[in-house]
Amino acid sequence: MKVLMLPLSAAAVLHGAALLQETDRPWDPWAGWREGTSIRYRIRKSAGPARQEGEVVKVLKEVTERGYVLEVRDSELTRNEVRRAEVPFPRKLREEDLTIEGGTFRCVVREMVSEGGDATSGGEAWVDRESGQTLKVAYAGEGAEGTAVELVAEVRDEKVNAAGRDFACVRLKGKIRTRFASGTITQWMSPEVPGGVVKTVSELTFQGSVVRTEMELEELKGERP
Repeated sequence: MKVLMLPLSAAAVLHGAALLQETDRPWDPWAGWREGTSIRYRIRKSAGPARQEGEVVKVLKEVTERGYVLEVRDSELTRNEVRRAEVPFPRKLREEDLTIEGGTFRCVVREMVSEGGDATSGGEAWVDRESGQTLKVAYAGEGAEGTAVELVAEVRDEKVNAAGRDFACVRLKGKIRTRFASGTITQWMSPEVPGGVVKTVSELTFQGSVVRTEMELEELKGERP
């Protein structure tokens, strides 16, 4: 049985939402890291007795005033892909109050930008102006993948051990829907990680089977200027 592959745009939902930085350069979770910084994720998928495992490596090749360039290496079983992703910095859309469990927070709402360089359809991220934490992410599910996601923070300070160290994370949880499956997704985020994502766990129902996908940070190499 082939295990359903969760699109990386969904597995790394918060690519465009990690830490608010009011600097001369537009905000983005990769912008505060030196060129050459890399992260490696281990991905595990299962559906009944079927298992698949692979990894994704992202290397920051260049940062400019307009955006940045990533080299993305994706391997799974016999598949090995390397691609170059030119990503523009996301735009600030507005500011508004967001009420979640634990209170009401003044947030900057930013667009979400895919690694293909396009704004994710209807994608928005709510970033707490005071703490820089991402408290909500949503996108509408238009386009080829048809993936719709809405995640809301349920825990604002949870320690997660990954890549040999502890990260202070926001845990977000919600629903995910693709053209062929639907289910739940939980994501742990930290501004201490380029791109913001420490760990993701999803469970989708696909053709009567529950497909579980785990993506966890295994290695982080790099430093901030």
